[in-house]
Amino acid sequence: MDCFLMYLIGINVVTFLLFTIDYLIMAGNSYNWDTSLMDGRILSLFAVVGGALGMLLAMIIWARYANKHNIA
Repeated sequence: MDCFLMYLIGINVVTFLLFTIDYLIMAGNSYNWDTSLMDGRILSLFAVVGGALGMLLAMIIWARYANKHNIA
């Protein structure tokens, strides 16, 4: 496999896991945005460096208030 493809797969898996952990912590705190695991800027950085697909997948699966019919 190409190194770049392995990097993209790895960063997407890590991003998905980080967003999943963040959403589960927020769910345990009644969706209080101030009690999440990480700052939103740090999580967004993972999406910028190549984990956008992992972030989008986590948002579609875990986001309670996301409009899943028109996510774009």
